[in-house]
Amino acid sequence: MTFCPFCRTGQSKLPRYLSTFKGHQNEPEVIQWLTTKDPKLKDIRLTKMRNYGNFLHNVEVRKEKKGFLIPVYRPNYDADPDDYLPCDGCFGYDAKHELWRHRCPLGERTSEGTQGPRKRRNYIQEGKMLLPEEGMSNMTKDIMSSLRNDDDGCCSVH
Repeated sequence: MTFCPFCRTGQSKLPRYLSTFKGHQNEPEVIQWLTTKDPKLKDIRLTKMRNYGNFLHNVEVRKEKKGFLIPVYRPNYDADPDDYLPCDGCFGYDAKHELWRHRCPLGERTSEGTQGPRKRRNYIQEGKMLLPEEGMSNMTKDIMSSLRNDDDGCCSVH
């Protein structure tokens, strides 16, 4: 099941739905996807729409605390929904412990080129910033994103 990013309805065949449903024919993303001739670029554009639709669904599931998450790769065991975070480039949900090795299909997470040192990124922190947090303003999110995660409790005051 995949969710449409425009009407947020579940679709079993998103490409067929986007190409035949008249309500989405005027969406710029759908027009770009339909007019693209290069198969790789067409696949990337479809992946972006698919992942964003699933991301919007997953945000609703997290807010309401009911329903099912749609990860990029579904495990064959019962997994904790809190173990999954979105990629900040393609919006696909991956397991936290696998997020560092995720190769974003949109190419936005790759650091190519030899100019300057590679900047180390905290993919878990970036994914957490995309999660819906009720009552948190944009300014608070900016401040919180710059802080280090101290899960091990090493800095407790005696």
